[in-house]
Amino acid sequence: MLKRATKFQYIPPENGYPEWNNNPEVFQLNRLPAHATAISYETVEEALIGKREDSSYYSSLNGTWKFRHVERPADRNVSFYKEDFDCALWMI
Repeated sequence: MLKRATKFQYIPPENGYPEWNNNPEVFQLNRLPAHATAISYETVEEALIGKREDSSYYSSLNGTWKFRHVERPADRNVSFYKEDFDCALWMI
């Protein structure tokens, strides 16, 4: 059975300003929440179970990251991606 979409009905804010102006509680309109659900699985059976964390292609980005802010791109260390890069020497 197909679900019928309901049309968005605009209700102006009580303060009289447009929805984007002077209304910090309004930060998006006509938009679905951000999401990323595509992931590959080794087998059809794994895909049917649908546990993303069990896929060999799954990699969580949660955790501790090392970050170094620089004022200009020219100030960055250009070899930060190398396996033998010692970030302890570059951190301030």
